[in-house]
Amino acid sequence: MSELTLIDLFPGAIETATEITIPKADLNITSPTITADKFIVATVSIALVRMTLEQFEANIDQRVYLSASGFDSFTFKNDGTNQIRHEVRQFSINLARPAPISTLNPEDY
Repeated sequence: MSELTLIDLFPGAIETATEITIPKADLNITSPTITADKFIVATVSIALVRMTLEQFEANIDQRVYLSASGFDSFTFKNDGTNQIRHEVRQFSINLARPAPISTLNPEDY
């Protein structure tokens, strides 16, 4: 099997030598504007389904997998007036490459 491509995660994506364009529909986002938080959550949600440990183990070329192996918890944030309870969800992003690993460089994955 070959390494997953951008199109495997986002079927409507367009990639040139200098730019990547991902349609909001591929991210399951309908808001007129997108925040960094929404983009990260959308990307992780898709990768959780399409980049699993099982796929990683079956594909020698895949170097990244995600899992929902963290522990959900709660925290409180103050908005200046009130303590607001927030649910915290944890996910693991696992990066694998031949050793040695000295720095985190996306070009290595």
